[in-house]
Amino acid sequence: MDGLKGLKEAIADTLSAEKAYSIPAICERFGLDSGDKNEAFASKRSYILRRLQDKDDNFCIQLARQITEDYNSVQIGKALSLILPDGGFKITNITRKKIISELEALGDIGGKLDLLDFLKKMWPIDVMPSSDRFDSASHEIWQHMINNDDWSYNYLFETYLELPYSSDKFFFQFLEQVVHPMARDNNE
Repeated sequence: MDGLKGLKEAIADTLSAEKAYSIPAICERFGLDSGDKNEAFASKRSYILRRLQDKDDNFCIQLARQITEDYNSVQIGKALSLILPDGGFKITNITRKKIISELEALGDIGGKLDLLDFLKKMWPIDVMPSSDRFDSASHEIWQHMINNDDWSYNYLFETYLELPYSSDKFFFQFLEQVVHPMARDNNE
C-alpha cells in the first residue's frame, strides 16, 4: 500500500468514528465536499474516502495534520511517518523516543503519582481495550508494570501507548504532566 493511500485510509478511519449524521459537516469543516446524509449513513468510511479520492499529496498531508491535532489519531501519525521523514511533527519521532528514553533513565515518570493515576490523566486506560487477556488496558498495564515489572517505560510509552505517533499537542500535554507540581516536587 502506498503512503498516500494509507494516509487517506487513516483519515477515513479516524473521522468515521463520528456519528453518521455529523460526517457531512465534519468533512466541510476540513475542506472536503459535503454530501447527502443518506450517503454517510450507508457507509461513513466510504463517504470520506470518496471525498479524498482526487485530493493531492499536499492537501492530504495538511488535512492529516489538522485532524491529528483535533483527534490525536495515532493511526494518522503512523501513516504520516511513512510519508514524511519527521512524521510531520514539530518534535520528530526520533526526538520523542529519545525524550522517553531520558525520562526512563531518570526513574519513575509518574513522580509522586501512582503510575495508573498518572496515565489516567492522559489516556482513558480504564476503557481502552487490552491487547491481551485483561478486561482493560489499565489491568494489563498494572499486571506488566506493577505486579510483574516485566515492561519498561520505553515499551509502555513507545509500543503499547504509541506516544511517538501522537499529535504534537498531545505529546506536549504528556510532557506537561511529567513536570506538573502534582507529580514533581520543586527541586525535581
